[in-house]
Amino acid sequence: DFRQVNDIYRISRAIFLAVKQRPASFFKVESFFYSHIDNALNLIESYTRLAKSPKKSKAEKQKLEQTRITLDEVKRTLIADLKRINEDDYNMLDIEMELNRMEQNRKK
Repeated sequence: DFRQVNDIYRISRAIFLAVKQRPASFFKVESFFYSHIDNALNLIESYTRLAKSPKKSKAEKQKLEQTRITLDEVKRTLIADLKRINEDDYNMLDIEMELNRMEQNRKK
């Protein structure tokens, strides 16, 4: 559970820092700021509080298991947001590598 929460934190932080460095990229991940992060925080807060409580019934344990599954889905959504924000950087990297290759071929 800790690893899952930590992964969500790291991904969210990466998205936040990327937008902080390049504010224009905000619009690519607008849904992250308006819904995804709020949803993740609410789920994590409720899950951690309820998971600590002792003597859970079967139904309560089942709800916690469903919440873990939902947190996995939230994590996948955040990963998609991160990929969307890094997309231009990877495209730029491809261009730079191609330019470098062309320059190396020209020098031969």
